[in-house]
Amino acid sequence: APVIFAHAILPQMKKNRAGLVIHVASINALVPVPNNQVYTASKAFCYSYALALSRENKNSGVDFQIVLPGTTRTAFHVRQGAEPSASAMRPE
Repeated sequence: APVIFAHAILPQMKKNRAGLVIHVASINALVPVPNNQVYTASKAFCYSYALALSRENKNSGVDFQIVLPGTTRTAFHVRQGAEPSASAMRPE
């Protein structure tokens, strides 16, 4: 989805020499997590893609950001049967 979205919006942003692209990944993009390979790999892709896209378009007038939130206790972990560490954030 991030690739399709960026491909769809970047041409107009570059034409206008203005815009902001925000990618949301996870702190897990930086550290692989055992038994959670697909999730961490997908977040690593998003992180790498966002960095590359930013560098490729550094003189375009478009700004780029990437957000790497930490682990947050949600139903996601319940469905996985995982217990986040005590330092995990709470949604509120």
